[in-house]
Amino acid sequence: MKALRQVKALQALLLALAVTVATAAPAAADTLNDPLGKVKVAHPWYGWAGYLFAVLAIVTLVGALLIYAKKYLGPKYRGR
Repeated sequence: MKALRQVKALQALLLALAVTVATAAPAAADTLNDPLGKVKVAHPWYGWAGYLFAVLAIVTLVGALLIYAKKYLGPKYRGR
């Protein structure tokens, strides 16, 4: 029963990530294909923050998955 809840939680996480990527892709494609996008930006040095936030989001997700795997999917030792 516990394993089934863990699988459902992992499926929900993966579904949420897939929906986020699928809905954000058109906006990213529109931004990347705009040849004048860099000209319109008033402060171009703000661009590094987006990359930083993306890296931090990936690191956070990977860390959460590793902690989940270690705590819930790893071997269980009982007793002393």
